Amino acid sequence: MSLPLPQYLAMPHEATETFGTLRRDDAARGNFWVIDGDPQVAVMAKRIFPGSQGRGAGVAKFSANRRTFADLVWFLHRWPLKIESRSEFDAAYRETVEYVQQRQAANASPVCMKPDVVFKGVLRPFQEEGLSWSLTNRRTLIADEMGLGKTVQGIAFLATDQSWPALVVAPPHLILHWKNKLSEFLETTEDSAGPLFADENGLKVCLISCTPRVMKAPLPKAHIYVIHYLLLKSWREHLKELNIQRIVFDEIQELRCGFR
Repeated sequence: MSLPLPQYLAMPHEATETFGTLRRDDAARGNFWVIDGDPQVAVMAKRIFPGSQGRGAGVAKFSANRRTFADLVWFLHRWPLKIESRSEFDAAYRETVEYVQQRQAANASPVCMKPDVVFKGVLRPFQEEGLSWSLTNRRTLIADEMGLGKTVQGIAFLATDQSWPALVVAPPHLILHWKNKLSEFLETTEDSAGPLFADENGLKVCLISCTPRVMKAPLPKAHIYVIHYLLLKSWREHLKELNIQRIVFDEIQELRCGFR
């Protein structure tokens, strides 16, 4: 049984009076929605949509994704705009509705999910719910209290999702914790050269513990890379080349400090 959509996600009706235009801008640097209209509308859009940009008093440009699109639909109910990119808007609307319905179903009837056989441990029932939640909501926070196994849930997610390569970013004092937990719940062994590797048929995990200048070699191929926040700045260009598919941030509030 499908649950009713939230009122803010109702499809906006065509309005006879509008405050400007809305169009899709697909560029090499990403996909964006662009509002071009009354200055006060653009100002409000820049307050609502994070990272908004746009030159001129009446222009607001922001990333196009499911989360911002839900807010965009709500925005159109308050400040109607002429939609110039109708086909792109309708496609984004269908995708967002499907996403919201999946989240509603997960909230209404939490599902316990067993991790993949790659994962060696056994999850508790609330951790199995957390695994199911993480697989349904690919950008999410796990905010369980300390000691309830958030690290284990993160490893179970990576082992079940299997979108490689993955990156784990943690504070310096938790790198050893991640190393031990990965060894405990995945088939890995420590290599004397430094990086952490699995056997020939298993997952490979690379522990990044120094700067590129000190390492003096490219990163080895691996399924999971582990790095701490203080090394992100020096490795960021190298990490971009790896085409990382999943990222797990431990103590994500560290991102507020930016790259060191």
